[in-house]
Amino acid sequence: MMESKTNATTNAIEIACGIERRGIGLYRRASMMAADDESRELFLRMMEEERQHLRYFESLRDCGDADQSDETTVSLASALASEAYLPGGLMQMAYEGAFTSREAMLDSMIQAENDSIVYYEQLIKQIIEQLAQPASGDEDGQWSKTLNQRRDQLSNILEQERAHLAELHGWR
Repeated sequence: MMESKTNATTNAIEIACGIERRGIGLYRRASMMAADDESRELFLRMMEEERQHLRYFESLRDCGDADQSDETTVSLASALASEAYLPGGLMQMAYEGAFTSREAMLDSMIQAENDSIVYYEQLIKQIIEQLAQPASGDEDGQWSKTLNQRRDQLSNILEQERAHLAELHGWR
């Protein structure tokens, strides 16, 4: 039953794609609103890193898993991503004064990165829990291999998100 076992990670990859898309939009808009060239360059660099993460997640999604995402899954994942990353979106950020100063913008970016880190940590925990459950039949080895790969790939992204967070803190 590898198909049903990996379905949760396939759906999680869709959510991660949604988180990265929201991050790209956030950093693009932040670069347009930046008060100085140095801040603008930071936000554009962060936007490009989020694009790299999105391409990476899209390659995981399309890597030939038995579980391919359908339109319903993609739509649901996008909605879940909006809850995991920037709930309320940019309008909520504007309402909270995120664009009134460089410091307020950085605070919002830091919160957004924290939210993505929490999501990826929970996702890795979920994968580890799935690895502890045996698969049925001959699929156990392949199932474990797939989940181990997902865990390692997500751990890599998690470290990059932590580096984003540290960089944003350094700009305070």
